[in-house]
Amino acid sequence: LVIAVLWAPFIQEFDSLVSYYQEIVSYLAPPVVGTFFLGLFWKRSNAQGAISGLLSGLLIAAFIMTIKYILGIEIGIHFLILAPIVLVISALVNVLVSLLTAIPNQQQVNTYTWNREIWKEESKELENVVWYKNFRVLSLFLITACLLMYTLYY
Repeated sequence: LVIAVLWAPFIQEFDSLVSYYQEIVSYLAPPVVGTFFLGLFWKRSNAQGAISGLLSGLLIAAFIMTIKYILGIEIGIHFLILAPIVLVISALVNVLVSLLTAIPNQQQVNTYTWNREIWKEESKELENVVWYKNFRVLSLFLITACLLMYTLYY
């Protein structure tokens, strides 16, 4: 609450609440996304790495916001370019800390990380699902539509 009260005057620096929301999310979401994907697909990721990755992303976001809006220093990089940089840095911190700390419990790892057996089981369940109710088919349509719009309007 104290941080929100102290931060509130800086919100007027943004053109609109939508632009404020977009920029804040572009700094805060990448560490969460990186932690989620590493936890889902990398069996060596552990709790210490996840927390370190999230905290490093938070510190980077706080650093960027302090420089830009409290100190008034122009960074010269658009916030949408900074988002993948924050993602990579926080993911690297996660990987490094995970490698330097204890290996996670294999039973938990097997329960929570993705593997081919999950894919095979899911494929069997989706065999009798109509195409327009199959999330894999709909996902491909969505990706195709995004790529098509990107190609047409870029």
